[in-house]
Amino acid sequence: QNEFAKEGGKLHPAVKPVMESNGMLANSVAVCEAARAKGCKVIMAPISFADDASDNPNKGLGILAGCAGDKLFTAGTWNADFCDEMKPKEGDLVVTGKKGLDAFPGTDLESLLTSNGIETVVLGGFLTNCCVESTMRTAYEKG
Repeated sequence: QNEFAKEGGKLHPAVKPVMESNGMLANSVAVCEAARAKGCKVIMAPISFADDASDNPNKGLGILAGCAGDKLFTAGTWNADFCDEMKPKEGDLVVTGKKGLDAFPGTDLESLLTSNGIETVVLGGFLTNCCVESTMRTAYEKG
């Protein structure tokens, strides 16, 4: 999302050096393209919050407190949009309702997986130690 991936995003200055050093954005695009070419379903799980953070489940705690206090990933804004390079393509699926690190609670991720017959997942994304890891643990628990 633009909040991280692009100049003007509030979190971009904190991650820009690493993104540039490892080619994160270009590599992410390449992985998605390769997955699509092999017939894999690419699923995007964006996070967003109401302007007043009323839908933030932990606005007083940890990482989500920072999202509330700094008005990060505000729904309907450029900051919460997918960056141009990672916009979903035809056939991709987009998870709705993500309000925390884990992409399962309160979202349609599980129903997207089951309705598409997906039993094996390969995860990638931004900040492996946050959203990717949280989602991976729940996916593993669900089998």
